Amino acid sequence: MDAAGHIDGVSMGGYGALKYGVKYPQMFALAASWSGVANAASWRKVSELPPSPRIVKAVTAVFGDGTEPSTLLSNDLFKLFADIPSDKVTELPFFYLDCGTEDELLKPNQQLAELFVTRKIRHEYRQVPGAHALQDYRVVDVLDLFERLSAIQKRSSGK
Repeated sequence: MDAAGHIDGVSMGGYGALKYGVKYPQMFALAASWSGVANAASWRKVSELPPSPRIVKAVTAVFGDGTEPSTLLSNDLFKLFADIPSDKVTELPFFYLDCGTEDELLKPNQQLAELFVTRKIRHEYRQVPGAHALQDYRVVDVLDLFERLSAIQKRSSGK
């Protein structure tokens, strides 16, 4: 683990942190997602999106209307993590995911954590009480995790 930085975000920012972590692993030691939209690009037809005009508008503004599947495929976290060659998994940053037990995004986060287990991708996954919101204690947990990862990195590099 040569990278020293971390990237993190909430909701769509959590999706972005995970995406940048998998696409640019050399840049980060940690990628953290709180209530991340893990399935943001996992749909193929607009009819598969939640029946919320606000969500449909936001997601299609970013990924298009689904008529160009390559845009979705190149941004689908499940595909990105599934397609990593086994010999490259160790080059990935450490991933942290947590999601509220009452969050509508709980199932996609659980599924992504299951994929991490299957692929042996280093991560920590937590389900915490609450809905689609970020509580201060969750941020403190990740900052503590980053401190621990940084200490491990320094010890292993002899610095």
